[in-house]
Order: sequence, then structure tokens, then C-alpha cells
Amino acid sequence: MSDTRNSSSQSALDWIVSNTQARLTITDCGEFPTPEGKVVFLDPLAHPPSPNFVDVPKKSSRLVVLHDEDQGRNSKLVLIFNDNAIASGADVGTCLVSTGLASVFTPTTFAGLKAFAASLKPGQDPYNKFFCKFDDPNGGERKIVLLPDGTPVPYVHAGWGDGGYPVFTLTDTQGTICAIFADFMGCDQNGKWLTPPGVTLE
Repeated sequence: MSDTRNSSSQSALDWIVSNTQARLTITDCGEFPTPEGKVVFLDPLAHPPSPNFVDVPKKSSRLVVLHDEDQGRNSKLVLIFNDNAIASGADVGTCLVSTGLASVFTPTTFAGLKAFAASLKPGQDPYNKFFCKFDDPNGGERKIVLLPDGTPVPYVHAGWGDGGYPVFTLTDTQGTICAIFADFMGCDQNGKWLTPPGVTLE
């Protein structure tokens, strides 16, 4: 495929798809508001008590999951804020996964998850009490589920499962964030990470 990584004529979603060699199915999971302007990608069932949030636009985004049809696994978890042409981006963190699942949270939704866990009776846990009913037997979970109090929690199987996955922003020529995504499977058969234009991982 041609290298369009330095192109400034594609939206974030188009850029991700065109620079990933696998056949991808796009699932739009719906609106995901970020009114506090901060998000973090992490495992919804195993995570630090005080994660490091990344600054993003204070507006609504679309939660999109890209599914690798050849491997039958989720390739990318993306929040899209606008359709501006992307010009660059940054490496902004790592999504650590230890239960096979990945999600994205704002400070408010993360607090909602912690409150839900704290509300459970002794011997209960969030997975067996709630999340297990949303499992896909084929490991293709890609949806937003609502906690009993209405808190939205993306529920996505993370590519190859447990591990550390890079999180990148994509920005336009003005430096505005167009999207932020966790890359579970890379951009080619060797698993090379899909880094934004101008970004090199050491």
C-alpha cells in the first residue's frame, strides 16, 4: 500500500484505516462525551486507583472500534473529536490490559466505575456481578455498556489480550486534537505500531 503517513488531507479515521494493512470493519459505538477535557485508556477490571489522564477537547466524541477481519480481533479503540485533516500527533501513554479488556474513561466515568465496585457486597466483583453478561463468545466485544447508575463504560476486547498498548493523539495543522486511539495490533503483519506522522517510538 502507498505510504500516506505524511499526508495532511485525510481525517483521523481515514488516516488510521488507510495506514493499517489489515481489512478493518468500523464499528461506531456511539457518542462519548468528554466535558472535562481529560481521558485515560485502561482495563476496566484491573487498573491503578489514580490513573494519569490525557488532555483532549471538551466536547462530545464518537467512540469507534476497528476490527481486524483477518485475525478476528479488535485492532484499534478510537475517540474521534472532529473530521479535520491530520498533520501530526503524539505518543501520550500506554493502555495496560490484564483481563483482556480495554476501555476509555473521563474522570467522572472513572469515579462512577469505582463507586460501582465499592457498592458490591463482599465476595462480589464487577465482572461476575455485571460485565460478564456483555461478553462476546468470540472475543469481539465492542460496545458501550451502562453501569446501573447510567455511567457509560466502553467494553472492548483488546486485540491480542493482555499487554501494554500505546495510546496516540492525532492532531491537525493547528495542533487541535482530532482523535486519540489505543493501538492493539499495529499497522502491518509484524505488529509495527501505527505511529502518527513525525512520531518515532524508541
